[in-house]
Amino acid sequence: MRTAIASTAMAAAAFALAQAAAQPVRVDLSAASGAGRIVQIVRPEYPAQVQARGQQGLVKVEVAVRPDGYGEKYTYTPDKPESSVFVEALQRVARNWKFRPTLGEDCFPVATPLAAEVAFELDQGKPRIFVTPLGRPPQPPAPLPHQKPVHAEKPYYPWDREGIGIAAVTFVKFAVDRDGNVISAKGRSYTAQKAPADTSPVSRELARRLADMTPFDQATELAVMSWKFPPVPAAQPAPWTGCWEARFPESY
Repeated sequence: MRTAIASTAMAAAAFALAQAAAQPVRVDLSAASGAGRIVQIVRPEYPAQVQARGQQGLVKVEVAVRPDGYGEKYTYTPDKPESSVFVEALQRVARNWKFRPTLGEDCFPVATPLAAEVAFELDQGKPRIFVTPLGRPPQPPAPLPHQKPVHAEKPYYPWDREGIGIAAVTFVKFAVDRDGNVISAKGRSYTAQKAPADTSPVSRELARRLADMTPFDQATELAVMSWKFPPVPAAQPAPWTGCWEARFPESY
């Protein structure tokens, strides 16, 4: 099955801690929307010189996914020596791909190795590029009716971080009682940004704020504590625990 994927991150929703395995998804980079563990893809260019001679190929990409959703330690394995030209095309864009990291029982990201096959194909001379994640990554189940909030405020963007352009992603674990009230929330925030290497006062202050993600934790915890859910049915356990992800800004 080929599913389209967009070049923007997919929004995450609250979900119960129980997780189910999903079948691999084949993602069509030629179209405009989609889903999967890879949530943002910058499309590589089909090398013009090999397109002209009808060359196709496959590259296996292995990457370690960081908590902030970006990858590191990329490894590229072409299916044949001639496919090394596709490796070069991928290397130019793959570091801008974003991934949905795997969450542990505490709702916080854990180290996630990810592998995918990237196929460069020609359909009547038209280039088409497909990504197929390998393996069976854990996926959140659909929330039950009582696990969908009826009131959910968005967290505020900490002004002293927003003002200097610090972006972050915050993961929060929360618990909801039988009446639908959030009784606890604990967040942990991450950023891919780094301060400049110079020792100017501005750089030192930026480094200090980048090292302290507490304002993002607090903003997210405060917002989630105000959420309201439907009462838990008598047949369902309470309190129940869920996870949620906030991004500052939302497009991060």
